[in-house]
Amino acid sequence: MSRRRLPAVAVVGRPNVGKSTFFNRVLGGATAVVDDVPGVTRDRREGEATWNGVPFLLVDTGGLVPGTKDSMEDAIRQQVEVALESSALILFMIDAREGLTELDRDIAERLRPHTDRVLLVANKVEGLDQETAAMEGAELGFGTPHTVSGQHGREVGDLLDAIVARIPKRVQEENDDAIRFTLVGRPNVGKSSLANRLLGEPRLIVHPEAGTTRDAIDVPFRFDGNDFVLIDTAGLRRRSHVTTGIEYYSALRTQKSLERSDVALLVLDATEPLSHQDARIASTIMELGKSFVFLVNKWDLVEKDDHTTSEFTKRLYEELPLQGEPPILFVSALTGMRVQRIPAMVRELYEERHRRISTHDLNDLLQESLNGLQPPVKKDGRPLKLYYVTQTGEAPPTFAVFTNAPRDVPASYEGYLRNRFRDRLGFRATPIRIVFRARH
Repeated sequence: MSRRRLPAVAVVGRPNVGKSTFFNRVLGGATAVVDDVPGVTRDRREGEATWNGVPFLLVDTGGLVPGTKDSMEDAIRQQVEVALESSALILFMIDAREGLTELDRDIAERLRPHTDRVLLVANKVEGLDQETAAMEGAELGFGTPHTVSGQHGREVGDLLDAIVARIPKRVQEENDDAIRFTLVGRPNVGKSSLANRLLGEPRLIVHPEAGTTRDAIDVPFRFDGNDFVLIDTAGLRRRSHVTTGIEYYSALRTQKSLERSDVALLVLDATEPLSHQDARIASTIMELGKSFVFLVNKWDLVEKDDHTTSEFTKRLYEELPLQGEPPILFVSALTGMRVQRIPAMVRELYEERHRRISTHDLNDLLQESLNGLQPPVKKDGRPLKLYYVTQTGEAPPTFAVFTNAPRDVPASYEGYLRNRFRDRLGFRATPIRIVFRARH
């Protein structure tokens, strides 16, 4: 089996040239907006498009710099940098009604070294007057502009023909047999240094400046007979700090990296106190249903006695309330301490998240749980009955409990069942999900 990674087509341009209108035209209006990303931003706009059988990811950069205090020129520069960094093709959009502006020319200069990846698009062309005015765009040096009206759909099909002619026809396939794990954490906790130490060679850029890694980097490798893909990501900053275009997209790519991963390694700095950001990242990992490990880096710099490890562990579990008690590995990227244990732990958690439990064992556990604590009565005063349970999915493990009133099961009782299932079934580092369904 394999997973697809689609070529990205980014729409860039100054404000109010119609990028979002074009985006919605191609993607189909409201269906184009991707779900909100926990803890990042609500301005994420990207979606999968297909034209003449060729799929691609269309990215609207209109919400690239929410809340920025930078100048407009700096915001545009960052927008272009992000597009160049992450896209197979760039649609440079201008406004045929208003004509060229200094910002348009500034964008053109920044895109000029990458002309082979740029299509010039003149939007808001609804008649002959705009058609003629659009030709002014040819002076930017990217050929004759493609004239369209995102609002009315005029010649959008012709532009899509040009897009699919310029992007890779073969979608990159990812081998599902490889175990994917992602390094996540606040900036400057040593994620790339740990990756380099694990790989045994400096295959990833390491730099003392916080936030150096701006993109997710996939590094396949083999260890002890198993295929892995290490995904090194940009550091996740607090939401209030995700203000520049590059940081905005770094956070989104980190989200994508987690979605593609089996296991997340949450890297902590042993020399710094735990923070709300650490808790938020842990919560995001759990929301996505990923198995995870705490990697406590820089452990060589901590003064230790017989109680240091146990006290740190206790504080970690108390300050970061989680499902279960994920394993903790105390490591040092600088000395290599325990780093080589990471692949075996990742493989163990991969197997845990793909574990299947027999229906017989599940129903024995359900009955045992009911004997330990009966569910409360329904709102109408009649008994709430739980009949049987079966596993309906894995990665993360998902269990369906059939009942006479799915909507009446309180969150507290769901939590009770989840804790019982997790503890008795051995899901110590993998969030599990319980859904309640009506018995027909």
